Amino acid sequence: MFDTAPDQTLNLLIDFKTNGTLLHAAVVAALEPLRQRGWLSTYSFATKTTTWGPITAIGTGNTPLELVKAQEPRDLFFDAPLGNLASIDYGPEVAPIASGSYIKAVGYLGGMRGAEPVKQVLSVQVEEAHARGIKVRSEERRVGKEC
Repeated sequence: MFDTAPDQTLNLLIDFKTNGTLLHAAVVAALEPLRQRGWLSTYSFATKTTTWGPITAIGTGNTPLELVKAQEPRDLFFDAPLGNLASIDYGPEVAPIASGSYIKAVGYLGGMRGAEPVKQVLSVQVEEAHARGIKVRSEERRVGKEC
């Protein structure tokens, strides 16, 4: 991948499944080999710039937002809530990506909204993310036998 697209960062999604506050220090420590090699994307408070490296570490799930925001320099980022971007006060310097459940956005199969409302809901969410400089990813989840 790095040979064919050397300027593109690889998003390393780290899913915090347990208590994020307790797990945060261990994840930051586990990133040390990548950090030492200069492979991680970083955000500097001093220069207010993000330097994109070959790997961008992004915490999902129970990642503690406040600990991510406090890390200086920041080399572990946050996966923003796509369906709730209006409530956040940060951009790609904290959350280079946002994700959300397609099912939560448009409804369950069988109870799904019509095609035009689905397009409107998704368009508004994606436009809000892009206006903040945040990229979007979709969470694919299987719900019973409905999907």
